[in-house]
Amino acid sequence: MVHGNKFCHEREGSICEKVHNSIVSDSVIVIVGASGAYAGTATPSVPVSGIVATTCVVGGTGTLAFGTLDADTNSSGATATFAGMTLWCTKHQSVTFSVSDGNNYSGGTRNLNDSGTNLIPYSVSFTTPVVGQGRNDTTTMITNLALTATIAAGALNQVPAGSYSDAVVLTITY
Repeated sequence: MVHGNKFCHEREGSICEKVHNSIVSDSVIVIVGASGAYAGTATPSVPVSGIVATTCVVGGTGTLAFGTLDADTNSSGATATFAGMTLWCTKHQSVTFSVSDGNNYSGGTRNLNDSGTNLIPYSVSFTTPVVGQGRNDTTTMITNLALTATIAAGALNQVPAGSYSDAVVLTITY
């Protein structure tokens, strides 16, 4: 047996040989244990799930603006189309709308007011329900609401010049 220690080299069966054999045996066991084969495989099923919530998201501030009006140019009435607001709702979700009476509602009629006693009656119409188109189709977002305000023919004939306004609340139910 070859060792760097002369004492161990001269004595076969000595403690040195037993320690050496023990170290070699342990090393073999460790090596065999580290390179052993696997006994089997497992293939568990892992559930994956998610819930898409029903939602509608409103962006911007919508307006119904008639612009500049006069009794001559608008003798047959005027129409304002809803613009400036985006709305998207979960795809295929039914959405309904309602519009409040406004701040100047009187006698069953919505009115534009000049901050005094002068009123211009107007009506609001819209399409409801609509169906959510999802988020990627911007062409059908709020445009499918078709919200319009109309001033009837002759409604401007007896009102003084000035700035008239009202505010309505649009309620979106989904």
